[in-house]
Amino acid sequence: MPTDSCRKVLVAYFSISGNTEKVAQAIADNTGGTLFRIERLKPYPDEFRKYADEAKTELDDSIYPALKTKVDSIGKYDVIFVGCPVWWHTTPRVINTFLEKEGYNFSNKVVVPFCTYANMFPHETLLEIVNKTPDAVHPDGFISEDGDTTGVYQWLKTINLNKKQ
Repeated sequence: MPTDSCRKVLVAYFSISGNTEKVAQAIADNTGGTLFRIERLKPYPDEFRKYADEAKTELDDSIYPALKTKVDSIGKYDVIFVGCPVWWHTTPRVINTFLEKEGYNFSNKVVVPFCTYANMFPHETLLEIVNKTPDAVHPDGFISEDGDTTGVYQWLKTINLNKKQ
C-alpha cells in the first residue's frame, strides 16, 4: 500500500438533495481526491414522494438500477470513499449497483464509507457499504446529519487520510 502522501483517492458518491455532495466535496478538498458522482441512468423524479416510492420498489425487488457512467481505471485508486444518503434504513440501490455490478475490484483497497441522513438509522448504511466490499480495508466511516461537514477534517485526520495536516 502506498504511503499516505502517495495515495490516489477517489470520492464516489450518490446525492439527490445535495447533502451527500457537500460532504463528498469536503472529503475531496481535504484529501486531494477525485470526485465521482454515482448517477442512475434513468434519473430519479424531482419530487420527494415519487423518488422515495421508486427507491422503495428498487429495494423491495432487489433491483440494480443501471448507472449513467463508470469510473475510468478504478485500479489506479488506493483509497475509495463511498457515500450516499440513508434511504429506507440502508444504501440506495444505485450504491449496490456501483459496488456489486460494475466489475470493480475492491481487494486490497481502502474503502471508506460515509453517509448523510435526516431521520433514519445511519450505522446500517455504513455497514452495508463495508459488507459489499469484504476484501477491502475499512477505516471508521463518517455520518453527517443533513450534510453537515463539521467534523470532516478531524475525522480524516483521525483515520490518517487528511492531506491538510
